[in-house]
Amino acid sequence: MSRSSCELQSYVDLQRSHDYRWKLFEKKDRDFIYVRDRDDKNKTHSLTPLTKHSKQDCKQAWADVQNKGEDNWYKNVKEDSNWSEIKKFILEYLEKSNKGSSNANAKSHLNSLEKINPKLTWGSIKDWLHRDHQYGDSGFRNKLDSLSQIRKAFFLRDGEDPHWLQKQLLERERENHNSMKPRNRSSKQEGAKVRAIISKETAEKYFDENIDQYPLGIWCLAMMLCYGLRNHELWHIQKLDNGFILVPWGLTKSIDDHAVWPLYQSWLDRYHLFDNFKKHQERLNRNSKPDIRDAEDVSQRITLSHKDDRGLCYNNKVLGAYITDHTIGSKGSMPPLLGDNPKRKSHKIAAIPYDLRHTYAVTMASDPNWSHVSEEETAKAMGHSLEVHRRNYQLWIDGDKQRRRLIDGFKHPY
Repeated sequence: MSRSSCELQSYVDLQRSHDYRWKLFEKKDRDFIYVRDRDDKNKTHSLTPLTKHSKQDCKQAWADVQNKGEDNWYKNVKEDSNWSEIKKFILEYLEKSNKGSSNANAKSHLNSLEKINPKLTWGSIKDWLHRDHQYGDSGFRNKLDSLSQIRKAFFLRDGEDPHWLQKQLLERERENHNSMKPRNRSSKQEGAKVRAIISKETAEKYFDENIDQYPLGIWCLAMMLCYGLRNHELWHIQKLDNGFILVPWGLTKSIDDHAVWPLYQSWLDRYHLFDNFKKHQERLNRNSKPDIRDAEDVSQRITLSHKDDRGLCYNNKVLGAYITDHTIGSKGSMPPLLGDNPKRKSHKIAAIPYDLRHTYAVTMASDPNWSHVSEEETAKAMGHSLEVHRRNYQLWIDGDKQRRRLIDGFKHPY
């Protein structure tokens, strides 16, 4: 007997003196531990990811056998379960737990699983995961995210993962996926949408020329550039002291409540950003009303009566589209705002509202006046992780400006 299976063999020998329903065994050509039903020799289960190589895993498998006693091994998946039943259960979970716009991929993948109807084994699920996609591409990531949602639904209902969808196995697949994602900055630039970067002088000239005709539109654009906001966050932000604003979690895509400083504090007076805050925010709410749901049960619409109240905004995509349709860009109703093209410095390109958020990130990274603020602090202020900040928002930083920021901000110790 190989050394790798000696640990398991000691428990196989031990179980002969016990009459537990489930019996440990190994397959010579497999690393994982298995159990067989004492009363039905054809009923076996893999204990993936537990392996016969690990002393700790073998100990855990033996403890599981004792804990199961005469019970079925997996209580959270019915013997007659199929993907039609699972789909119904998962859809109910999604409707109660997530924002509507975030469920599109999961619903599509549930339809695919129902149609293909893979067996409830990790091998079959993994085959589906890799079907038409590979590590590193967005389609693979989306399918992996959907499987994570399915696993979470089972875990919340049953207190444990289904045997065919263990958290450790999904994490392993995500690690493999992340290791294959493009790391090269130039290759990312080639595939990314070019963002218009708006200088302070260009923005002020545009705002000054158009504020009388488009007061609400200019307030929205000035707030987005000044605070690095997503379109829909204009409905949810709150004023704080010293020119700061609060972007709340749940109502927005942000990962946590976070305070944001103004990129250009002088704009608060020049464009009356705080003086007209309530007036313009109320007008936005009249023009396109947020759909706020209870965070515990998103089927229930609620009204937030206090600044500390939180919920989930179910129609942020609609709110964002309102800004796109009523301000700048090919769909907008305001005059075009031309910004710098990071790929071709001598050419100008028309900006869309979301480019103003990118402008905030680029300015924070390249303007020497902001050299005292770290990448981590800027990422937190923008409501996303440092990884996302570097990957998506700093693609178009001007190399000359970065070097100038380093040179101008450098302090020689001697």
